[in-house]
Amino acid sequence: MPDPSPASSFMADPGAVADWREVLLCDAAAESGLLEALPAPADEAADAIGAQHRAVRVALDALATFGLVERRAGAYHAVVTLDNEERAALAHHANVIRRWANDLGPTLRPGGDAGGGPGAGDPDPHTGDGGRDEEEAGADGGNDGGASLPPSVFMPALARRAREVAPWIAERVLARASRAGRALDLGGGHGEHARALAERGLHVVLQDRGPVTDWLTSAGHLDGTGVEVVEGDFLEGLADGPFDVVLAAGVVHLYPGPALERLFGRVAAALRPGGVLAISTTLRGRNAVAPVFAVQMLLAGDGDTHSEADLVGWLATAGFGDLALEDIPDRPQTLLTARRGS
Repeated sequence: MPDPSPASSFMADPGAVADWREVLLCDAAAESGLLEALPAPADEAADAIGAQHRAVRVALDALATFGLVERRAGAYHAVVTLDNEERAALAHHANVIRRWANDLGPTLRPGGDAGGGPGAGDPDPHTGDGGRDEEEAGADGGNDGGASLPPSVFMPALARRAREVAPWIAERVLARASRAGRALDLGGGHGEHARALAERGLHVVLQDRGPVTDWLTSAGHLDGTGVEVVEGDFLEGLADGPFDVVLAAGVVHLYPGPALERLFGRVAAALRPGGVLAISTTLRGRNAVAPVFAVQMLLAGDGDTHSEADLVGWLATAGFGDLALEDIPDRPQTLLTARRGS
């Protein structure tokens, strides 16, 4: 199967992404239940999922060509199985491919609108709302960062990647804020970063929008961690401070500059003097994949990849200084930390 790791992700360096045919084929087989119908001859598998015999035979032979199934003694056998997080990562990757195929062309035609292709009216994975008009989106930086997948799919897909790097980020943040006691995880969604901070002794507040916090609470991913989950759009207001640390992991590329300027001002007000803001993002001019990842943000809505100079300028305007940057190991991303002035 296409490994739902950075090597097969749309966040991989150009030339390192798995064959798009393999991704879409495996996603279709998983979604239809075909993989679960194996082992079986093609006709029996087709009957089990209620699909046409020819379609299933063609799909299984193609899956075998990619090494995803094997044919033995007249029956097809799945080579691997997908757990829930792997299935979510695969669905996310396939959805991104479809989004590029369907929406990129219209954005480049006369009168084309970024994020205004066939998927523009799909529900926002954070809010559950449909597409907003141009004036509203420009005002608050609204976007469809999950490419219209529900939180139950999008968040586990992100969690699998975040779990590998969250401990490293938590350690680096605490190296800059060694006496921190209270932290705010902005747009923490899947909860992996909040968990990593809580495991290191911080009282963590995770703030995200309603559908995400509803999913997070019902899924029980943070049970027993002591993390406080707060519903709210952080573009409109932050959870009650003060905080020693504010973490924005995978957040700033979702929004344009004006929205980030306002957000950084709110963060500065919520931090104690000397408190640390930590930003994990893909920086234009520093991370090789940033120009390609920016296409995904173009199709999702108002987001973009930002340069180091852009972020430094917006942070300075909000009263932050003492900046430090460190590339995240094995990721096309950088951790930027900045300290609020006294």
